[in-house]
Amino acid sequence: MIHIDPEAAREIHIATRNNHPDGLIHPKRIMNVHVILYCLGGSMEIYEDGIPYTMTENDVLFLCAGIIHYGEKMCTPGTKLYALHLTTAENDSFTPDGIPGASGTVVIPPLVKCGSDPDIRSLFREILDTFWGVSPVKDIKLSLLTSLMLTRLSECAGRGSPEDFAAKRCAAFLRSRTDTFFSPADLAARFSVPEKKLRSAFLSLYGCTPYSYQRDAKMTRAAELLVQRPEMPVSEIAFSLGYSDEFYFTKVFHSRYGTSPREFRKNQKL
Repeated sequence: MIHIDPEAAREIHIATRNNHPDGLIHPKRIMNVHVILYCLGGSMEIYEDGIPYTMTENDVLFLCAGIIHYGEKMCTPGTKLYALHLTTAENDSFTPDGIPGASGTVVIPPLVKCGSDPDIRSLFREILDTFWGVSPVKDIKLSLLTSLMLTRLSECAGRGSPEDFAAKRCAAFLRSRTDTFFSPADLAARFSVPEKKLRSAFLSLYGCTPYSYQRDAKMTRAAELLVQRPEMPVSEIAFSLGYSDEFYFTKVFHSRYGTSPREFRKNQKL
């Protein structure tokens, strides 16, 4: 595993987009900088410390400074990569699995599957744009973007399956958007995961479907408003949660709490 200090001061020596229309065998070398590759399309196999890693679209390969890496066969013709060369920090290290790194470091495996987190791809693109751009705050911005990228890579590596991560993001989204109704198809499209897989992930993580989770999030918010906003009419609460029919809202609330919204509010005052 690679242990990285995300807050350490670093410099980016190289930030490029590489296209390999005819394929390429990655050169054999030991670098004094970290090499971070984001695969935009195609595939490439690279050995690091004698272990082969094959990256495909939306994968990141982290080649640690001081560790030999090389290719043995051509990458797929047309492979496209973002490539960063990043200086090391004192607490960075490459250790066997299970061996802890220095305090304050995060763990990044050599190969990170980033398809579930499109923001990481955007981060790489922004780093390249900033590296080649002109700005009075260029160095500060690059430092912040690099720290965020390293943190997000570590976070992404520990998320489990892409479907589980999409479900967790979707659940947080639903809790923050209780004013709107979203169909299962809308949610699947928004989080780039097939509807059936999103449903299965919700059932595994939360014991309910996305639709039921959304309804429960709305009812939780309704209960909060009934207590926190005693002057707010029930009809207004219903409307603020996306229910145009107060009677249907009352029916749904009763199925969750076993009482009507008005009785719930009344009981909270006792």
